[in-house]
Amino acid sequence: MARSDVKWVAGPIRYRTSDSIEDSGRVIQAIKWEFVGGTDYWRLCRWNLIFNVSTRKFSSTDLDVSGWETEHGEAIAKLYRPVAILGNDLPRGNRTTILKSMLSQADITEAVAIAINPLRE
Repeated sequence: MARSDVKWVAGPIRYRTSDSIEDSGRVIQAIKWEFVGGTDYWRLCRWNLIFNVSTRKFSSTDLDVSGWETEHGEAIAKLYRPVAILGNDLPRGNRTTILKSMLSQADITEAVAIAINPLRE
């Protein structure tokens, strides 16, 4: 997605991990941050920014927007737009680059630290 297609992005609004269970305990496989935004005034979008612990690379995916969210898209947009970054202020590049720019340096540092020394429970 080109920068011009993104009108605004807010987040991360949620943080999750994908884990696996090994003999040594729970191991984090990926770290996911969820974002909400819009590609035009009426279209609400959700995306995941994913950090793969084994490859140490970022990627992004589209998330489904529920029927309820679609019906209430304008109200949801009004909720998030005051804290959103507008498209003109986002970096040029693909969606992964745009979403990664929304993370704090502390988030990126923590993800890399987990990749270097995976957490186990």
